[in-house]
Amino acid sequence: RYVLYCAGGQRSALAAAVLRDIGFDNVAHLEVGFNGWAEAGGEVEDVSADSKWVKRS
Repeated sequence: RYVLYCAGGQRSALAAAVLRDIGFDNVAHLEVGFNGWAEAGGEVEDVSADSKWVKRS
């Protein structure tokens, strides 16, 4: 299962639609976005310090 998210949910919805259009059938997106998830009390963990893919500026 692929779960996509963005800040507000609009871009992840578009990306999920594109993936479905090209043949992916196990796609979902976080409708309220990351910000909505965090505001609703969803668990958020900062792991950026442990990631070689994220650089703080």
